[in-house]
Amino acid sequence: MVTNVMSLVPKIDEVQEFFHRSKAGLVFITETWLKSSIQDSVIDISGYTILRKDRSLDNHGGICIYLKDDAFKYNRLDELSCCDEHETLWVQLRPSPLPRGFSSLIAAVIYHPFWSKPENDLMRDHLFKSFSLAESKSPNCALTVAGDFIRLDVKSIQRHFRLKQIVEKSTRKNAILDLVLTNFHEFYGTPQSFPPFGLSDHDTSVKDDNPKLWWKEVKRLCGAKSHSGDLKHQIQIEGVKHLSDQDLANMINKALLEPLEEYRLTQPLVKIPIEIDTPDLHEISELRILRLLSKLNPSKASGPDEVPNWLLKEFADFLAFPVSKIMNASLREQCLPHMRKLADVTPLRKRKPVEDLMKDLRPISLTACLSKVAEECVVSDYVKPAVLRVLDPNQYRLVPNSSATQALIHMIHRWAQATDGNGATVRATRYDYRKAFDLKDHDILVRKLTVLEIPKQIIN
Repeated sequence: MVTNVMSLVPKIDEVQEFFHRSKAGLVFITETWLKSSIQDSVIDISGYTILRKDRSLDNHGGICIYLKDDAFKYNRLDELSCCDEHETLWVQLRPSPLPRGFSSLIAAVIYHPFWSKPENDLMRDHLFKSFSLAESKSPNCALTVAGDFIRLDVKSIQRHFRLKQIVEKSTRKNAILDLVLTNFHEFYGTPQSFPPFGLSDHDTSVKDDNPKLWWKEVKRLCGAKSHSGDLKHQIQIEGVKHLSDQDLANMINKALLEPLEEYRLTQPLVKIPIEIDTPDLHEISELRILRLLSKLNPSKASGPDEVPNWLLKEFADFLAFPVSKIMNASLREQCLPHMRKLADVTPLRKRKPVEDLMKDLRPISLTACLSKVAEECVVSDYVKPAVLRVLDPNQYRLVPNSSATQALIHMIHRWAQATDGNGATVRATRYDYRKAFDLKDHDILVRKLTVLEIPKQIIN
C-alpha cells in the first residue's frame, strides 16, 4: 500500500482502521510531517512496526514504512541512503513465503517534491547508486520502490534494473504521481485506488497479493460453487460409466497399487534389538507442541482422523499437554498409533481425458495433522542431522543455506574450467526416477537407516 497522507498524526485513527480493514502487510507513507519530538507511541498501530525518516530542516515532508509484525523479518538499510538531502528509506525484508528465485525483498519509500532538472538528475543518480548497491548486497533480490515521485522521469532506471511501474490509475487529479516500481509484479494483483485520507489530495493505492480471498468472498455472497468436473465422466475407458461409485473406486485403487505390489511386505519387519545401556530419547516438550500447533494452517483439510486444523490451532493451549504425552509414549514404546498410519487418498488426473488409470492418474495422500506434527519433530531431531552428516558435498537440494541456484553456478563453473582453451566438451545426462518415493523396498530402506546415526528406537 502506498499513500501520501499530508500529516499522519491527526489521521492516525483513520489510517489504522484502513490498515486492519485492508489487511495491508507493507505500507509506504509519504509526507508524514513528523518531527523528532513526536514519539513512535503517538503513531503506533497495533500489529505493525514503524520505520520512519523525518525531515529535520523545514516543515512538511517525512516518510515512513509500516511492516506487519507476523509477515516479515526486516533489516533497515541506511547505507543505501547516501545523504539526508534525498528523502529515501530502504529496508531489507524476508517475507514468508518468498517467491522462488529471489533471495530477499529490498523495499524503499521515496518522496521527491522537486520539479527542476538539477534536482531530478540528482535523485536519478541517487536511485541508480542505491539500486546498484542493493543488488551487490543481495544478488537476485526482489525490488519494490514506492512513493511520491511528482514528475520525476524514472524510465531509464526502469530499463536498467528491469522494473515495472504498476500504478495505472491517477493518484492526484488526472496525474499518476504516486508510483510503485518492482521487478516481481507478476506475483501480485492489479493495484486498487481508494479515497485519500482526510484532506489529502492524493489517492491511496493498494496492491493485493492474494486476489483469491476476494474471489472467495464474491463466490460466497452470490452462492456460486466451484466445479472441478466429475472424475467418472473424464475417464474414457470402456465399461467404466456403468460401474457403481464403489466399484470404480476399487478399480482405481487396484490400478494405483499395482506398481507397488512387488514391494509389498508379506510380513512385518522385525524390530531391531535395543541394548540395555541404550540412552533414552529426549522428550518432546509441551511448549514445542504448542508452537507447532499454533503455526498450523486452519484452511488445510483434515486427514482420516477428521480432526480439523482450526480446532488444533484454536485450542493449542489445552491440547499441547496430552498431544506431547501421546507422542512421547509412542517414541518410548516404538509404536505408531494406528490412526497415524492411515491416509485419505484422492486420485487426481494428470491429463484429460483419462485413458489409462496407471498413467493418467496420480494419488494424493492426506494424512492426519498430528502425524505431520510428529514427523516434524522426528525429522528435525534425528533424521535430518544424521542425513546431513553423510550427504555428498555436491548435494544442494534440501541442504540448509543452499539452493538450486548455487548448484547451477557450481556446475557452470566446473564446465568452464574443464573446457577452458583445451577443446574439450561436456556431456550432461538428466535422470528422472519414476515414482521415486513409492517404489522403495522397505527392507533395504531400513538397512540403510541403520548405517546412519539414527537411534534404533526411531527406526523401529
